[in-house]
Amino acid sequence: MDLSSEVAGPFRWDLVTPDQLGSLLAGVAAPDLWFLDALVGCAGKVVARSGGGDLVFVGRSFDSMFDFLGGAFAGLPEPRWLGRLPLSFARTSWAGGRWVTRALTADDLARARGFLSVLGVTPDSLARRSRPVTFVDMVWEGSTFTYVFELVRGWVADERGSWAVVRRRLRFVGVTMRTKTWRWQRHASQPWLRTLTGAGRSTTHRTQSELHPPG
Repeated sequence: MDLSSEVAGPFRWDLVTPDQLGSLLAGVAAPDLWFLDALVGCAGKVVARSGGGDLVFVGRSFDSMFDFLGGAFAGLPEPRWLGRLPLSFARTSWAGGRWVTRALTADDLARARGFLSVLGVTPDSLARRSRPVTFVDMVWEGSTFTYVFELVRGWVADERGSWAVVRRRLRFVGVTMRTKTWRWQRHASQPWLRTLTGAGRSTTHRTQSELHPPG
């Protein structure tokens, strides 16, 4: 089912071709890119561990990496495709003296599938594409990746697609703090990871300086 015509992603200025911004940046001081070196290093690791896949950045945690790689790839003879999946699965609220997570509704699922359709990531396209799709996000315990995985797998099941084929087209690269020793991709609460091939999941580390400005 093609949902791409029903959903439009949130508007975002294209920073890879800044001429489209017109005079919006006139008189604006250049930003202090104190994190640039760390960002470049982290982006390089993400690309290296992507399994040769087309990168899809989940949420907005890595808008800066999306912009950086968009510019870096633009000059290649065969530019790599990049996508943004503007989804947040935060549905936890405090009620009755405890944290409660609201279940995804049918409307939630339909809209999420619509966003994937806009990117060309559907059960049918995944089965036919020559390159895998690599989802990238900042990870703590991997819950967002779990939701993304379940979203795709449930959609494949509903469309009666071949999960055995689609799963080989999926990659997940989680970015964590370098000081973090807990490995999200090895945790027992993420059994879905065992359904992927060994190349299907990876972790790259960010240095502490990427999270906090020096001084």
